[in-house]
Parts: sequence; C-alpha cells; structure tokens
Amino acid sequence: MAVFVFAESSRLYKHSWDSLLRIRHAVWCSAGRRNCCLQMILKSTGPLIRYWIVLRFRRTSIDLLVWCGLHGMEVNAEKCKCISFFRTRASVVYDYGLRDTSLERVTFIKDLGITFDQKLSFVQHTATTAAKAFALLGFLRRNTLSFEDPYALKTVFCSLVRSVLEYAVPVWAPYHSVHSERLERIQKKFLRYALRRLPWQDPVRLPPYSERCALLSMTSLSQRRTFLQRTFVYDILTNAVDCPQLLQRLNIYVPARRLRNQTMFWLPRSRTVFGENHPLFRCCEVFNAVSHLFDYHVTKSKFKCAIRDVT
Repeated sequence: MAVFVFAESSRLYKHSWDSLLRIRHAVWCSAGRRNCCLQMILKSTGPLIRYWIVLRFRRTSIDLLVWCGLHGMEVNAEKCKCISFFRTRASVVYDYGLRDTSLERVTFIKDLGITFDQKLSFVQHTATTAAKAFALLGFLRRNTLSFEDPYALKTVFCSLVRSVLEYAVPVWAPYHSVHSERLERIQKKFLRYALRRLPWQDPVRLPPYSERCALLSMTSLSQRRTFLQRTFVYDILTNAVDCPQLLQRLNIYVPARRLRNQTMFWLPRSRTVFGENHPLFRCCEVFNAVSHLFDYHVTKSKFKCAIRDVT
C-alpha cells in the first residue's frame, strides 16, 4: 500500500485531537491492485479555503497520475472514494473528480482493517467487529460440540474470536460503556458455553463474570485492552515500534523539583470527552499507573508479567 499525505502544516502530529479533526478531506484511490491515499488536512471552512482545496486536489491528483504512469500502474477512478472527516455541523462538500469521473462520496471507509467514519468515533467499526466476532463464535460453537476440555475451547476462542476483538485496539478502543459492554457480551457468551458442563448449583444465577473468567485464567476484554495499550507505549519507548512522530508526541513529565506526583507522562487537558480520549493520550494515561514498573533494561516479557494483574 502506497500512502500519499498532503497537509497544510508539516506539524501534522503536533495538533490537538480537536483541531486536527475539524475537517479532513481524504480520497482513497485504487491504482491497479495498490491502494493510494490522498489526504488533505485543513483548519477552517471558508470560501477561500474551499477554493484552495480544489486547486490542491487537482495538483495532487495530477501528481498521482504521473507517478502511477512512471511505475506502470493505472488508476481506476471508478474504485476511488471520497470522504470528509469533521467534528462540526458544517463541512466542505465538493464533487471531486478524477479523469472526468466523479468520485463517489461515502460516510465511512475501511483502511488497514479499521473502519473510519466521518466523526472518527469508531462506532461503525465497533459494531462491525462485534458482528464479526459473534459470527465466529457461532462457528466455534457449531464445530466444537464434542469438545469437553474448556481449556481447548479457550485456545480456539483466543485464536479465532479474541484476536478479531483486539486487532489494532489502541486506535479504536471504545471509551463509552455501552460500546465496551457490547464487546464484553461476546466473551460472556463464550464462558457460558465453555463452562456449560460444570455442575452449577443454579444454572440461572451463575457466579460473577470475574470469577468465571478466573476459572479459565482469563481476564475481561476491557482489562485486555488496557494491557495492550500499556504494551503499545512500551514498544514506542523501546523503539520496538519505529515511529519518531509518535515518540515525539509522548510528553514526559519532568518537574522542576521533586514532588509527590510520580507520573511519567503529562496529559494535556481538553474541554471535550472526545479530546480527552485521544488514542495516544489514553494509552499514556493507563501507562502512568504502571510507569514505576518500566525500565529500559526490563525485557518486554518481564514487563508484561509485572503489569498483567495491575488494573
């Protein structure tokens, strides 16, 4: 996949989450079998900016066609999509075209396995992921009726179902309880199926969810997402994830004098819930709870064992 990013400012990753998402215009183009992304990021929606958008798109689309021609590829305009990302009520809507073909405007688009909607709330992705996981859970139940070992079922569940629920979770992890509970119901349903052969005293009133998870040495999906967010920050700090832009955005807290506050990262304040739940800020927030266990000389396996039981 070749990705072309065109921004108004070179400080793409230094904007706050609110200002970054005021309006974005992205055009996903399919060049042969390779997907190309033209992304233009703006700050306002005035008439002069709209005219600038059109000129910018025409210039970048011509550059894209020239680049594809030099590399022996042809752009299929019928497979190209146009989507606008914004958090305001008013947005810039313009009929973009490529080679005299109008681009289809969509409200959500899938890129690298993640569904992006216009407001970047990832509600559509959460619903799609839950539906896919429920379908895989049904496949698991239909084909494992003869399984009597619950740990064997756990292995199949973690391989087929839980891997879908945890794909790229630092990006889209839900922060509203309604979406989190929607995903949690999948594992609750699996535990009922895996532990169905146990002699429950009351099959209707089962033990609490945490105790049922402990019977199979499992944790809730919300705890798993927190665990993955912490390991993601660990990978950034140790350069296991080679992304200088993300490393540059980690605000390490360095007080002028020794204080009681021993948190590792400083988190900026936001006026909105959306801004407070910036994906990287959420990862840093949950990492602060285990920052005292982090050291550059500690291996990842030891760090994961140390934070596994920390809530």
